[in-house]
Amino acid sequence: MLKESKGVPLTRIHCNRNRIITDYEGYAGRETVVTNLGISYWTRNDAGDFKRFFHQRVDEKMKKRFGLSWEDIFLALSCEKALEAHQLDRKYGCDINILMDYLNACSIYDRLWKNCDSIKK
Repeated sequence: MLKESKGVPLTRIHCNRNRIITDYEGYAGRETVVTNLGISYWTRNDAGDFKRFFHQRVDEKMKKRFGLSWEDIFLALSCEKALEAHQLDRKYGCDINILMDYLNACSIYDRLWKNCDSIKK
């Protein structure tokens, strides 16, 4: 779905051919962007991986010693995860401005993923 960002801060995520995150950048310009998926899904296992990583390897002293930001650490960990990006049919696209929009989008995406799962089987 094509949308104009209208100066709203965005995060551009760059992926390689294997859909692994290679870089990201903040951007707050005024250009038309293509959105593939409005809501990202992380599995419970992904969340567990992040939690273990932070508890085992990252603390404030380490962060200061290496001059790292939390975004750098998150990017390094995210690079181990593959992204699945699917172009959405226009009927699945929507703007999220209020909580009700979010709840409606969740039900739409749930139906979308159920349809995708049934197609794969």
